[in-house]
Amino acid sequence: MADNDKIPNIFTIHRFVIHIQHYFLYNIVYMRKAIISILIVLLSALLTQIYFTFKERNQIKNNLQTLTAKAQILNEENNEIKSEIEYFKLPENIEKELRSKLNYKKPGEKMFIITQ
Repeated sequence: MADNDKIPNIFTIHRFVIHIQHYFLYNIVYMRKAIISILIVLLSALLTQIYFTFKERNQIKNNLQTLTAKAQILNEENNEIKSEIEYFKLPENIEKELRSKLNYKKPGEKMFIITQ
């Protein structure tokens, strides 16, 4: 009987196999849950990054539109100033402006102011 005690019977082997199957199934389920959790965290991080990238893109786009509008206004003002510089390069235009805005007159001229 001593020899029979050393040989495992079929029920002991069966219990051992079932125990190993449960152990691996538990580990597989645990690993699946762990992998799914990691994927969820990575997906959340990716979506957050995409959100902030689009938000920053929209801010840059708005800034570009604002700066483009300001540049256009400054360009128009610059063209007006260039026109005025060209206008005032001629002495007759300076004299014309002096006469109309500052009531300038040459020596010996008489000025008449007409009021109605």
